[in-house]
Amino acid sequence: MTTEQIERGIELIKEILAQREAGANAKVVEGVAEPAALPAPRKPRRKTRKSDTRTARPRRSEEDVVS
Repeated sequence: MTTEQIERGIELIKEILAQREAGANAKVVEGVAEPAALPAPRKPRRKTRKSDTRTARPRRSEEDVVS
């Protein structure tokens, strides 16, 4: 490495250390985040069943019933 490269590397390290120190001395605002109002979740649609698509059996009238 040349002398210039070494000096540039030292400068970069000093800058990184200065940024780290500035971050350590930064003020932190304490608080609690409030949740955002979200729309209510929708119910998932029920899958169609075979029983939903079948035609209903005709009801037996009293005359059709044999005792």
